[in-house]
Amino acid sequence: MLGVDLGSYSLKYCLTRKKKEDTFEIVKTGDFILPAEAFAGGEVRKRGELTEELKEYWKKERLPREVCLSFYHPQIVVQNITIPEMSEAEMENALRWEAGSIITGEDQFQVGWEILNRQDGNVEILFSASPSVAVSGYLELFQDAGIRIEAVEPHIICLLKGFLGLHPDLGKQGGFVLVEVGYLKSSILYFEKGRLAFSRYLTWGLSRVWDHLRDRGNLLPAEIMELIQRGTRFTDVPHQLEEALSETIPDLHAEIKRSFTYFQTTFGAEALANSYLLGGGSRILLLRSGLESSLSITFRDLKTKITDGGEQFHFELYLAAMGASLWS
Repeated sequence: MLGVDLGSYSLKYCLTRKKKEDTFEIVKTGDFILPAEAFAGGEVRKRGELTEELKEYWKKERLPREVCLSFYHPQIVVQNITIPEMSEAEMENALRWEAGSIITGEDQFQVGWEILNRQDGNVEILFSASPSVAVSGYLELFQDAGIRIEAVEPHIICLLKGFLGLHPDLGKQGGFVLVEVGYLKSSILYFEKGRLAFSRYLTWGLSRVWDHLRDRGNLLPAEIMELIQRGTRFTDVPHQLEEALSETIPDLHAEIKRSFTYFQTTFGAEALANSYLLGGGSRILLLRSGLESSLSITFRDLKTKITDGGEQFHFELYLAAMGASLWS
C-alpha cells in the first residue's frame, strides 16, 4: 500500500510491501514540496494548481493510484474512551455522538477507531473524529488528480502505527514519548501500556526558523534551504542558523519541558526512558542537542531498515507515511 502523509508544507509518501508474519519491507519513499499556502486552517487552497502538480508528480514517480492518506486538521480529536461492547454500527453511532459533544459548530463527522482492549463487557478504543467537510475536501482534491483514497487516518494515529510497526515490543509494555517537530506545528504523544495516554499539538514549527532567516537575514528560499541542509551536520554550522535557533527555540523548550514534567509526575520517573525525536526538526543537530540539554535526556534512535535499493530509510521524516502504508 502507498501511504501518503499530507502536511502543510510537503507531501511525503512511503510504499511498503507485506511479508510473512506481519513483517514488511520498504519499496520506495519520497517527498513533494507543496505550492506555497496550498493549505490554510485545514482547508485546501489553490486547488487547480495543486491538482495539476499532483498529477505530474504521480506520473513522474510512477506511483500507485490507490493510497491511504494521513492528514492533520485543527479540529481533529483523538482520545481513548471506554464504552460497552456493541455492534460496529452501534459503535459508529456512539462515536459520532461523542464527537458532536467535543467538536462544536459541526454536525457531520468522519470517525475511526482501533480496539485496544476488551474486558468485562467493555471495550477500550483509540477514537478519532474529524469534520466531514474537511475530509471531503482532501478526497475531492486527490480524486481530481486521478488518485483514489482507500482510507483516511489522522496523522497522529499513522505516526503511532508507524512507530509500533518498528517497535512492536513497546506497544504492550512500559511507555514511550514521541516528539515530532514539523514545519508549522509540533506534537507530543505519550503511549503507556497499550494506550494513548497523552497527545498535544504545539504551534511551534520550523517555519519560525525559516521566517527568522528570511526577515532578519534577508535570505532567499534557496539560501535558507541550503542553511537548513547544512544544519544536519555539526561541522561548519552556519552562524545564521545558529542565531535563528537561539532566538526562536526557547518557546519550544518551555512547552516540551512542561509536558515532560507532567509525564514524570503522572507516570513515574521511567516515563521518559524511551523518548524519540521525529519530523524535520530531528534532522537539525543543533535543535536536537539543544532539546536534549534543556530536557536532560538523550533521544533514542529509531530502528533502522534498508530499502530494496540499499538506501537507509529516514524514519524520523517518513514515519506517518509508513504508518499509513500499513493500513489494511
